[in-house]
Amino acid sequence: MDINPRDVVSRHQVYLERVKSGFVETFQVSARRVDKAIREVMSTIDDESMDALTLKELRSLLGKLRERQLAIYTDRLSTFTDQLQDLAGDESLFEKKLLVEMTVAAPVAVSGAAAYSAALKAPIQATGDLLEPFLTSLSTREIKRIEQEILISVAQGRTISQTVTAIRGTKAGKYTDGVLGKNFSDARTVVRTATQHVSSTARKATWEANSDIIQKYQWVSTLDGRTSQTCRSLDGDVFEIGKGPMPPIHPNCRSTTVPYFKPSEWDKGATRSSLTGPVDQKLSYYEWLKTQPANFQDDAIGPTRGKLLRDGGLTADEFSQLQLDKNFKPLTLKEMKELQPRAFEKAGV
Repeated sequence: MDINPRDVVSRHQVYLERVKSGFVETFQVSARRVDKAIREVMSTIDDESMDALTLKELRSLLGKLRERQLAIYTDRLSTFTDQLQDLAGDESLFEKKLLVEMTVAAPVAVSGAAAYSAALKAPIQATGDLLEPFLTSLSTREIKRIEQEILISVAQGRTISQTVTAIRGTKAGKYTDGVLGKNFSDARTVVRTATQHVSSTARKATWEANSDIIQKYQWVSTLDGRTSQTCRSLDGDVFEIGKGPMPPIHPNCRSTTVPYFKPSEWDKGATRSSLTGPVDQKLSYYEWLKTQPANFQDDAIGPTRGKLLRDGGLTADEFSQLQLDKNFKPLTLKEMKELQPRAFEKAGV
């Protein structure tokens, strides 16, 4: 075999992160449309103060704002759904090609429609939501935040200008400190999480269609300082298909997976990507982290965990196993200390 599968999927994840950023750009266009629509509706108010609105006028205002926003969000959802459907087909094709490279068998393809159907049926592991309600509930939250800010303005007697500023944010805050900034942050998380979900389930559907070839997969995390506690500890773990976690395991998850086969010739001398350059492909996240400077370790996992990693007398594998419970949920420092009091004592934390 001329390829290192772990490095291939790591590079593919970099590509997927770029795809996510492209989708987020599309949402930014919609955000600007919403901003303009809200300003247009608010400019029609004749009264100086929001508390001067009659109940009828307030209901009319909320109705107009909701109608304008919903039209934009409906268009946005339609575009994003089409993008995700195309992505599902691309990801299933990527996985088939990877299996071709990794085996001497002839894997079967999964259609884009079947791959997307799998994404719709499987709950998102990060949230427990199904994909469709996960996407549609976003606009509901966004509209609700705007309505709440309008009602707060009425209650506090804000001016129209103050209300618009509360919604849009301030120039000094680069318009990220208002309600629309919160809405866009929420939308960005939904986009990135949904995209990762579609990618993972489309690839998993390809595994399931080729169960005679592939029965296991391996978790591959990003080797940098932003990787979550959960993903750091899962890195390198092997699971039977359908019996283990799949990305995204938390919102904004950047981890990926690779079909797993027993080590063979391609393992020898193979590398994987990391923030600090290529490293041995067998190196787990915490093995890699142990090679980094103390200040980097502390920035990545916190000073207490950093000192425990360095001075607690634990191997990288022991430290990794101490991070999560049996349901892959992060343990607190208190819970970790109850499991390994001697390590904490040795590290002086």
